[in-house]
Amino acid sequence: GGVVWVEEAFGPGAGWMAGYTNWLSGATDNAIYPVLFLDYMLQYVDNGHGDDSETIAPVVRFCLLTTTTVVLAYINWRGLALVGKMSILICVVAMSPF
Repeated sequence: GGVVWVEEAFGPGAGWMAGYTNWLSGATDNAIYPVLFLDYMLQYVDNGHGDDSETIAPVVRFCLLTTTTVVLAYINWRGLALVGKMSILICVVAMSPF
């Protein structure tokens, strides 16, 4: 892919840097989704309190984020067919308030 192109054009150092920064951006980007999902769900189950205070304890938040990450990783591990079906489901759920 892109790493080979960069390495061919600019040498192994630039190829390594392209690969590392690509991996780093992917890891950072993928870490955002469970946090966004949990925040969305917390707003949905807020029951209209309307305050901006923390609604769950940090330990509970960590456990929920970890569980979400593990479940999404398992779905990804199962294969493309399941990922496609889950993507449609998640899209429908995300668009449901609109």
